[in-house]
Amino acid sequence: MLAYPDYGGENDVWIGKTLYRMPYMANDVYLELAKLDYNNCQAMHYDEWKEEIQSKESMLLAYHVAATSIFEPERSLERLAWAKTTTLLQILESNFKDKETRKGL
Repeated sequence: MLAYPDYGGENDVWIGKTLYRMPYMANDVYLELAKLDYNNCQAMHYDEWKEEIQSKESMLLAYHVAATSIFEPERSLERLAWAKTTTLLQILESNFKDKETRKGL
C-alpha cells in the first residue's frame, strides 16, 4: 500500500519530480538502487556497443577477404555480394547460438 495514496499511479510521470519531498520514498535505499540500476543499464549499453563495433569490423574483414579473392574492378558486385552473404551468415549463426544458450538456461 502506498504511504501517499493521493500521489502517483502508473500513468503519472510527474511523480518522479516530487519524490524528494516524500520522506518515506526519498531515502538512501532508493537512491542506491537507482545508482545500481543506472550502472547496470550503462554496462548493458556498453556491451551492446562493443558487439556493434565488432560486427562492423567483421563486415570490413568479410569485404577484404572477398577483395583478396575477387580483385578485378569489374567484379565489384560479386565482392559486395560475398561480403553481404558472409555478414548474413554471421548474423544467423549468432542468432542460433543465442537461442541454444537460452534453451540451456
